[in-house]
Amino acid sequence: MSRNAIFEVLSESPPNRAARRHPEEHRPPLDVPGAAEYLGVGERFVRRLIQERRVPHFKLGSKVRLSPEDLDHLLAQARREAQS
Repeated sequence: MSRNAIFEVLSESPPNRAARRHPEEHRPPLDVPGAAEYLGVGERFVRRLIQERRVPHFKLGSKVRLSPEDLDHLLAQARREAQS
């Protein structure tokens, strides 16, 4: 590889990683109050879900974050169809 080719590669701006992972709309992780509001439940219930490991979560030091996609999956699993 020539010196100019190497310089061109190094001078390119890095790709936007978030856009690459989430080509549609990027939805940032939620904290416990945000997850409770998203689900329409209390913070205590969300903390219980986390403690019982019923929902995937991230622990960053003392901070807990939940992915909106994981919360959507939780809601889909809890869905019950009407019986007729």
